Amino acid sequence: MELSNTSNTITIANGKMIIKGREFAVVGGGETINVEATPSGSLYGALVVEIDLTKESTKSNFEQVSFKVLQSATDYPKSTQQDINSGETAQFLYQVELAKFKITTSGISEFIDTRTFLKISSLYNLIENKLKEIEGNSILGNYMDKLSYTGTVLRKRNKCI
Repeated sequence: MELSNTSNTITIANGKMIIKGREFAVVGGGETINVEATPSGSLYGALVVEIDLTKESTKSNFEQVSFKVLQSATDYPKSTQQDINSGETAQFLYQVELAKFKITTSGISEFIDTRTFLKISSLYNLIENKLKEIEGNSILGNYMDKLSYTGTVLRKRNKCI
């Protein structure tokens, strides 16, 4: 999911994201958001992806996830991050910043991609090293010999893992 911009648009290319356990995809050529230049002065802007559980979604119309531009005259806007997995009805809005920028009389400037990416190979290496540190073994070495499935819990030498 690549981000790009011109002086008056931000484009989100096709791709997938997982936020708070919810997977969604941008398909069909991506999405373009128009950003109007300011008549005078400048504003701080942030591109966010928003999950709003007050909206209805169907198979044909997915309304709960959208991209939005937040604006502020004094500083980069802060995203709203309520606990949407709590089950409480008052917790229904979660935003993740994807980029920040300034909006001037010429349009968008100083566009910065602020996303954090998870690299699976780095995560694998972290787990591998931690296991070596704890057990003196590797994930692949003797893996099948050390694990046994008992009910719904995997046990390793009678310790839950």
